[in-house]
Amino acid sequence: MILVQCAVGSRDNAAAIARALVMHPEIVICDEPTSALDVSVQAQVLNLMKRLQKEMDLTYLFISHDLSVVRHMADVIAVMYLGRIVEIQPTKDLFANPLHPYTRLLLDTIPDLEAPKRDRTPMGGEVPSPVSPPSGCSFHPRCPLAFDRCKVERPQRRAEVHNRRVACFACEAGAEATGLKETADV
Repeated sequence: MILVQCAVGSRDNAAAIARALVMHPEIVICDEPTSALDVSVQAQVLNLMKRLQKEMDLTYLFISHDLSVVRHMADVIAVMYLGRIVEIQPTKDLFANPLHPYTRLLLDTIPDLEAPKRDRTPMGGEVPSPVSPPSGCSFHPRCPLAFDRCKVERPQRRAEVHNRRVACFACEAGAEATGLKETADV
């Protein structure tokens, strides 16, 4: 397996992609590949990447804060909070039915053209320091579903039948109904 990192985001996007692909890698790590591009150039780069992915049978590890880009590029999404994966789901499932409270918060920030004036409840609390994260679940200081266990114990991701994983004790409350099972950290 050849692993190549493709840090795109400047005017040299095409050259960076070409350099990454010249070695015929199986996986390409793309860290914010379109962050410095205007929308039209961004679309061209993403479409080129999708085409090359099919033609060269590539796997991308795509790192981005832009949920619309992630939705376009990913088959499976892993959501991170303070450096820990809190949820993994196939893209369509994640956008249709997010499980973790942080994922729900992220998706709620996406503007909705059909409901531009929808009522949004701002998330309380401060984002904890990644250098000194809180004990237990790192999201508990801001989580509307947090309870005592969340403050002292870090939840493990649990796997559901349809390839969905979430690290949340509040989500476990429905575990019997949804078929969630404990898994090792992935």
